[in-house]
Amino acid sequence: MKNLDKHQKFIWEHSSKIELPPPPNIHDSWRRLNNNLNQRTHHSVQSAGYSNFFSFIKPLFFLNKGSNYKSLTALSLTLSFLIYFSMQAYFNFNFITHDTPHSLIKLPDGSSSTLNALSSIKYKRDFNKDRKLILDGEAFFDVKKGNLPFIITTKFGEVKVLGTSFNVRSRDDGFEVGVNEGIVEVSNGKNTFLIKKDEMIKIESINSDKKQNIIKAYNNYPDWINNMLFFENTPISEVCREIERTFNITIKFSKSEIKNVKVTGLIETNDINSVLSSLSLLTRQNYKLEGEICTIF
Repeated sequence: MKNLDKHQKFIWEHSSKIELPPPPNIHDSWRRLNNNLNQRTHHSVQSAGYSNFFSFIKPLFFLNKGSNYKSLTALSLTLSFLIYFSMQAYFNFNFITHDTPHSLIKLPDGSSSTLNALSSIKYKRDFNKDRKLILDGEAFFDVKKGNLPFIITTKFGEVKVLGTSFNVRSRDDGFEVGVNEGIVEVSNGKNTFLIKKDEMIKIESINSDKKQNIIKAYNNYPDWINNMLFFENTPISEVCREIERTFNITIKFSKSEIKNVKVTGLIETNDINSVLSSLSLLTRQNYKLEGEICTIF
C-alpha cells in the first residue's frame, strides 16, 4: 500500500469500522449529480459554491478507485453532514424565530405578539404573503385587520382570525384559546369552534372526541401579561409547572399526595419568593428553596 497522508490515514482507520453496502456505480452517480447541478441556473452564487465544492471532493472519491470503498463511504458520511448543516442554514435564513419572553414583538403585517416563558413563534420572511406562523408555548396576539386571515398553527390545533386580540396556549397538558376582542376560529382537526369576546375554550388533546365547552373568560384574561397567575380549583402540580416555566426552577414534592392539593386564587409573579409564599398561604403547604430547587412539604 502506498504511503498515505494524515487525512487519508484518518479516513482509512475510521472507515474500517463501517459495514459497507454493495459497491455503487460511481460514474453513473457523478453523471446524475453533475446533470442536477447544471440544471440549477438560479442563485448563481450558491450554485457556483456547490459546484466548486463537488469539484474539490470528486478526486477524493476516486482515491484507490475500485478497491477503497471504505474511503468512499466515509466521505459520503461527511457529505451527509455537510448537506444537513446546509439545510439548517437554509431554514435559519428563510424563517424568523422569536423566543424572548414578555417582550413586544412587531410582526411584518403590523400585528404584534407577546410571548410567555419558554415559548416561541416562527414565520417565513415573506410573512405578508400568507400571514401564517407556528407557535410553541403561549402568546398573546393583537392582530391587525387585513385581506388575508391570520393563522396560528400549534401541535394541538389551528387558530384563524382576520383582526382581533386573543391568547393562545399550547402546552403538553393541552390547548387553550381566549378572546379579548373580535371572533376567533379554533380547529383541532375534528371540530371547529367560534370563540367570541370574553370567551375561552380548553382542548385537552389533538383530535379529542371529548365534548369541548366554550366558557366565559375570567377577569383580566390573560393574567400572565400583567405578571399574575390565576388558578381555580387547579391541582398544585399543574400550578407548579407554570411556576417552573416562569422562573426556570425545579419544584419537587416530599409526598406524592401533595400533588393533588387544589389551588384557587390569584398569585403575583414579581419574584419567586413572593410566589412561593402566596402558594404556601393558599395551600397550607410549606416550602424550602435552595438555589434553583424548591421542595414542597
